[in-house]
Amino acid sequence: MTRTEFFNLLPALMLALLGIVVSIVGSGYDTGTLTAMGPGFMPVALGMVLLVIALGLGAGAIREAAPEKPLPIRPFVCAAASIILWALLADTTGFFPAALGQLLLANFALPHHNWRLLAFKCIGLSIGAYLLFVTVLGLPMPAFG
Repeated sequence: MTRTEFFNLLPALMLALLGIVVSIVGSGYDTGTLTAMGPGFMPVALGMVLLVIALGLGAGAIREAAPEKPLPIRPFVCAAASIILWALLADTTGFFPAALGQLLLANFALPHHNWRLLAFKCIGLSIGAYLLFVTVLGLPMPAFG
């Protein structure tokens, strides 16, 4: 197995390991039956689903012998920078400016931009996130500064 083949299989292996661990931990609780589920039923079921997904992912990685591609740096840098920008702006400028800045910076990871669609998505996601986190969940953060 070459290094590239191993790295292609690594996500599937990690997902399978997670599914197995979740199933083992969940089996320590009472699973109950389908009509009277116990606290361990959902962890075991979700662990098995993760394992099946991992098997499919691994089969796809084995079938796909893609040539080596260079590591895309721009998505990693933009995603990390957008999280750092949120952390720096959230306390000083408020929720909306921090969210808009984070979403705009994260979208620079994509190769092409439709600026009108990007503006609608950023505004919609910011409003939705504000409603969810501040209004519904009660996160104590002002909308602006």
